[in-house]
Amino acid sequence: YHWEVEQPIGSASVFRPSGSISGPTIDVNVVGVYKIRLSVTDEGGTESCVPDEVTVFVNPTEALFIELLWQGRAPEDPAGNSTGPDLDLHFAHPFAFDDEVGEGWFDRTFDTFWYNPAPNWGQLDPTVDDDPVLVRESQGGRGPEVIAMSNPEAGTTYRVGVHLWDDHG
Repeated sequence: YHWEVEQPIGSASVFRPSGSISGPTIDVNVVGVYKIRLSVTDEGGTESCVPDEVTVFVNPTEALFIELLWQGRAPEDPAGNSTGPDLDLHFAHPFAFDDEVGEGWFDRTFDTFWYNPAPNWGQLDPTVDDDPVLVRESQGGRGPEVIAMSNPEAGTTYRVGVHLWDDHG
């Protein structure tokens, strides 16, 4: 088995556990078009079926979908580690306030980020989908980071910010 993927700029998805088994998985972690190809060769090196390709368009369904990608991301080593710059995405409600900076970043109630990945800003009823969620948090510089919100408050202006957690040199 030989799996290959042509993926959108900013995506560094890899087949897990590898691209040479019958049923790997791949995390389509960036919005865009993915072309996934499979070719199969028998033990003698003869192609045993016609190579196939499928095109998948990854498109969010949320009303707000914020995706942070950055250059300089380090590739994974064989152990799955990376040492690229670690950036953190922030999504702040107008009520956010921070005594240290005065801009609302790192507010533990009204800023969505790694420490507060699923705040309850809207109705207290947990069955109402009106709160932002940190869908993907990157560690070690692989990215991306994603925050989504299905039902933003009408007439509300939110703020988006990026914090350089660690540039790893």
